[in-house]
Formats: sequence, C-alpha cells, structure tokens
Amino acid sequence: MMISATTLSSYLYCARKLWLQKVLDLKEPMKDVVVLGTVTHQTYNAINRQDQETVQSVPLKATYAEILENYTKKFAALLRWSVASNKHSLKNVNVPLLKAFTHAWPMIQREAEMRSQNVYKNIQQHGVSGEALWDKLTPKIKSEYNVKSEEIELKGIIDQLEVHRTFVRPIELKTGKAPAEGVWPGHRLQVAVYALILEKMLGTQVEDAVVHYLEANVARTVKIDAQAKAEVIELKDKVKELLASTVPPPKTTEASKCESCGLRGKCHDEGFVQAKAKSLNTSQRIAIP
Repeated sequence: MMISATTLSSYLYCARKLWLQKVLDLKEPMKDVVVLGTVTHQTYNAINRQDQETVQSVPLKATYAEILENYTKKFAALLRWSVASNKHSLKNVNVPLLKAFTHAWPMIQREAEMRSQNVYKNIQQHGVSGEALWDKLTPKIKSEYNVKSEEIELKGIIDQLEVHRTFVRPIELKTGKAPAEGVWPGHRLQVAVYALILEKMLGTQVEDAVVHYLEANVARTVKIDAQAKAEVIELKDKVKELLASTVPPPKTTEASKCESCGLRGKCHDEGFVQAKAKSLNTSQRIAIP
C-alpha cells in the first residue's frame, strides 16, 4: 500500500477525521478557502509550465520595467484563466469571480516581481537572452512534481521542486495562515516525506525544504534530519494500521480543530459512527492514500 504525504499530514492533524474519510468514505463539504487555494495553486503551476517560454521571450535590451510589465500581463492572464476554470466550484461556495481574482492577485503579483528581478539580474550579469539566458538561470523550477518510492511505500506531489546545479529542494506552497515562527507540524512532516522520497529516487541527500506561506509572503526553511525521517516512517506504519482498522479512533482533544471541520456533526454522533463501523465490509474497503 502506497501512502501519500498529504495522508500522513492529515493523520497528524486528526486521525479520526482521516479514518472517517478513508475508511467510512465520508465526504467533507467543499469550503471557499479550499477552492480559493486551488485557484492560486493552479495559477502557480501554469506559471511554472510557461517559465522557459516566458524567459526566452525577454529581449536582451529590455529594461526592468519592461520585463515586469510583460510578466505582470502574462501572470494576470493566467490567473484569469484559473478563475474561469474554477467558476463552477467558486459558484458552489458563493465566491464571486472578481473576489477570487483579487484574493490571489497580490501573491501572483509578488511572483511576477521576483521573477522579473531574477531575469533582469541575469541579463545584466551575463549579457545573454533567449535560450542562453534560460541556461544561465538557476534554480529551474518543476511544478506538480510526482514522486514515489516502493521501498518505503510513500508517494506525493511536490508543489515546486527547485533544481539547482548540485542539489534539489522541495517547496510546499500554502495559502493558509502562517505560524508566528517555523511551520505547522503537518507541513513539516509533508516536506520531510518529499525529501525522503527524493533521496530514494535520486540517490542524493536532501538537506532542507521550504514551506512558502503565500498570503503572509513568508518562506520558512525546514531542516531535514534523521529524526524527521524516522518520524515519517513511524507515522506511515501507524497510518497503514489505521486504514486497515474497523475501529474508529478517539475524537481529538483539541476542540479548535472541530470548529471548522465539515464532518463535525457526523464525527460527534457516536451512534452514527459505531453503526457505520459495524456495517463495514472489509473485503470491499479500499484504503485510499
């Protein structure tokens, strides 16, 4: 059984909710924050897919203002496309299309500024454009990068993978609130999973990862040490046990986690949960990672 990085993160947040979703197959109603996050992530993915084309289109003698204008126009068009692609989901959670655009635009605009500065700096430094400029730029960024390791039974999709000349670094993009310092435990676990899988796939050590909280515009570095890797394997084994069990785990003791949970009503209805658990046909259940 292959377990995903997001499943491990979900287990760490609330094992009972994960069990309800994966074993009882309960569906949580869609939330506006989730759909807005999808719009933002989809835009970043499109930006990365077009990165080489955008870089190679910059003229050698372009000013920074001209480069920024070009990036801003392209990124705005990609965001409009993403909003339109998700219009039905946005309608279902009562979010107007304009609100979806204005919510994501500050983050996308900062990305345009950062990339424009990097391109302009490299043009000035190397005096090249087109394919030669692309070759000089580092790191290259791979988007929605699929990783898996049969050996450790883990898989995932990395939001962004920075490919440097001598190392790689996984980047996780988050649209929610950032902690006062460091990263949330589930996010730390998630990037540790990616790092461990990359090490198995590439045969190279991944020393750190980054969690980028887009709305707060802060990028936090996570050191990947032996303890983090051991925790990943330990939790993976616990998740496998959970997904194979017909016994519901106890409710979380952190009441704040229940406040915004779409499964709270069913989760707290012990009679409903026990009845569903008794009716489970283990031969028909599929543990979805």
